Amino acid sequence: IGAVGAGYIPDARIQVDNARVMAQSNRLIYDEPVDIESIAKRIADLNQQYTQYAGVRPFGVSLIIAGVDENNGPVVFLTDPTGAYSGFHAIAIGQGSDQVNDYLEKNYKDGINLDEAVTLAIECIYLVSEDKSGTAHIKVSVVEAESRKMRKLTEDEIGRNASSARTRSDKSRTRRDGSQIGIDARAACTSLAALMSAGCRDLCARTRTGTMGGTDGGGTGRADG
Repeated sequence: IGAVGAGYIPDARIQVDNARVMAQSNRLIYDEPVDIESIAKRIADLNQQYTQYAGVRPFGVSLIIAGVDENNGPVVFLTDPTGAYSGFHAIAIGQGSDQVNDYLEKNYKDGINLDEAVTLAIECIYLVSEDKSGTAHIKVSVVEAESRKMRKLTEDEIGRNASSARTRSDKSRTRRDGSQIGIDARAACTSLAALMSAGCRDLCARTRTGTMGGTDGGGTGRADG
């Protein structure tokens, strides 16, 4: 399970820590991995509690949570400070997200493969980013369906998709900056089944400073972009 946040990042770290505890407790009690919607609901419930009482500050961060469920396959959820959570095929949060979400509504299609999903995510970043050509400000992670482990794509892997993304995003350039994107690509594939062509995966791409952590034991980090 992977998560990416937009807003007050220390709050995201606390929410990821809570999600990890829930995932570990579920494993110890039921001897099975927690499903991603339960994680999203737990974080949403925590957010909502902090809107009810005087003297406490609501959480100031939204999260995109992505992963692969045993029964549901690839899923992507969005949580926000009000306590609401929703599932999406593709979603962006942060500055510039309105424009990116409009772009995703027009260009996301069911059945896209890995390369197409990564290219679409990078297109969205170029759409609202100051930097229209480089890849140093782009981070992409995937959760593989078979292993159900999150991994970050290398610079070479990102670069292979960046040139086609630049060509396609040139038509919709703006001067806005900084969004988080989550994409659930449900592709039938011959070898794995993919978010993307080698194995139904969920993808999160991020720009600017954010956190990304696994709730089943991964690390939490920050990246400047």
